[in-house]
Amino acid sequence: MKSISIPLALTLLSGSLPAGSSQEVLQPPPAATSLEQEADAYEELNQQYLADHAAWKLDLQEASTSERRDLRGADPVHEYWGKFLELSDAGNGRAQLWLCEHVLDKKIKSKERGALLAKLFDTLVLEQHAEEWFGEVIALIHRHRRTLGEDAAGVLYGKILATCEDPESKAAALYYETYLFKTAKGADPDPQVAANLDRILEQFPDTSFALKIRASRAGELSAVGAQAPEFKAKTIDEFEFQLSDYRGKIVLLDFYGFW
Repeated sequence: MKSISIPLALTLLSGSLPAGSSQEVLQPPPAATSLEQEADAYEELNQQYLADHAAWKLDLQEASTSERRDLRGADPVHEYWGKFLELSDAGNGRAQLWLCEHVLDKKIKSKERGALLAKLFDTLVLEQHAEEWFGEVIALIHRHRRTLGEDAAGVLYGKILATCEDPESKAAALYYETYLFKTAKGADPDPQVAANLDRILEQFPDTSFALKIRASRAGELSAVGAQAPEFKAKTIDEFEFQLSDYRGKIVLLDFYGFW
């Protein structure tokens, strides 16, 4: 049996290596952070809810009319609401978003529902605006704008514009704000709507909302009976003209090419 020197044995027992040794010491894996634990807890709970909800929907489809009446009150959202609420109170943003998504399924009274949504959305806007899923929050604010109250929704859009750095989120807030202008009483909403849409095109041209605006305006310009957009051109003999020079006259545009 090969003997081990006392200093080396003590070194091995203490977990350290002598100088000049190239052997690697295995380190324990780092402990999960509280944020990672919260995320894991949400994912696990949500997967359980989705499975139970899918099973409940299947039971509804297969049930008779009388059975279906009883099953509607057994929506799993009632069982899981308190569990997601506990995660939400601990600061889990995804759990807060889940509550906003399912508040109608919980069938909370209208007044209480508005107060709960206002609290949840305010927290989400202030604390979760940098998350990649934050666009879902803005879309839900738009969906619940009447329950929240349009003034409260407008305040939330303003906070998004003030706190978010993401161009897509800013563009979303400006775009959904136009719906508030359209339903507001008093002043003509068209100038306010146009100003928001123009701002999106100017400041956030690469967002999905800018793309939507450009597509919409292109459709309006190409509609039958719409006024043709102005353009300038030259004839083959270098004569400069613009379309408005022929306003009130019939203009034939001939597009051709060489192949």
